[in-house]
Amino acid sequence: MQKLEYDQAWLDFPAVNELCDVVEPSIRQVAEAFAQNVLRVSYTVKGCSALIDINWQTSRSCLLANLATRQEASANVPKDLSLEEMKLWVSVFTAEMDGYKRARLDEQFDYVKELRARHARMVDEVCDPDPQLVYVGSVLDFLGSKQDGHPQVFAPYVQSIYHSMVVGMWTAFEVMGGDLWEGAVNLHPGTLADIGSDKGRSTDQAKGISLNDLAKLGFDLKNQMGTLLRNKPQISFQTIQNIILAYEKSFSKDAHSVLDAVGHDCFKCLSRLRNSIVHRAARCDTEFKKDAQELEGLAKWKDLEIGDLLIFTGGDVQRLLDPVVEQSVALIKSVAEWIDRH
Repeated sequence: MQKLEYDQAWLDFPAVNELCDVVEPSIRQVAEAFAQNVLRVSYTVKGCSALIDINWQTSRSCLLANLATRQEASANVPKDLSLEEMKLWVSVFTAEMDGYKRARLDEQFDYVKELRARHARMVDEVCDPDPQLVYVGSVLDFLGSKQDGHPQVFAPYVQSIYHSMVVGMWTAFEVMGGDLWEGAVNLHPGTLADIGSDKGRSTDQAKGISLNDLAKLGFDLKNQMGTLLRNKPQISFQTIQNIILAYEKSFSKDAHSVLDAVGHDCFKCLSRLRNSIVHRAARCDTEFKKDAQELEGLAKWKDLEIGDLLIFTGGDVQRLLDPVVEQSVALIKSVAEWIDRH
């Protein structure tokens, strides 16, 4: 099977590769767009790797400069010192310092040493089976909590990176959910276009279709019923509840795998976190606190009080996004398989 038309992600979500099995052109187009949007989310972290490189080099240079200012003018501290050699220089200089200055220089060295260790793991262990976001997140978490002895300097920037990834992944899912439903209904309007509110009641959505609606489609509804209905008030893809409802209305028969995928709790967790970030400045509110008590994916934040900030780590983001990608892929494949069977 031909590979999807998207670039290889630096931060790899392996589940995306399963979309190569999708054959139906309109559904494959949805799959490719989703894969590209996931890649865009991963690029948020890819850009950070360059900033981490710069921070490591800058921090090392600052320590070297600090050492040089403490040495006699007749000699120069070598610029290619290893961390072990740096520690020897630090030991020499701190021996004659007062307690405060000694602590500050030791603290600076410890910062550079820890940053280097995390940076090396990010760069050198790319073949490790663990997700790479854990490595990048490890460095970002460190930078977000401490910068040369001054806590919280980078924290807002690091949290903004994680917020962008959460919001970006919700957008990728929301768009995919709508496009996938539309494409499926376009292919099978006779079965999937019945979006009556209750089972057993005749649908009345046709009453909301105007001549203007038909004119926009050239008075030809062949393979366009989903496109027409997507713009009607009965269908919405702006909340997770409405997305699930749209699929339940259309895929009411022989579609357990479709409904299992779209109804997975990971999307509810993603939706709640996204809403808190966008609508509540990443603070806990009543709705978030309620969901945190019920959804396992939000358990980390279940003890927050109303108004508390939601603090993310790289591991939190990885654990949130991995199942979202996996279940999104499962949803696309389930719909494609349903179409093949019908």
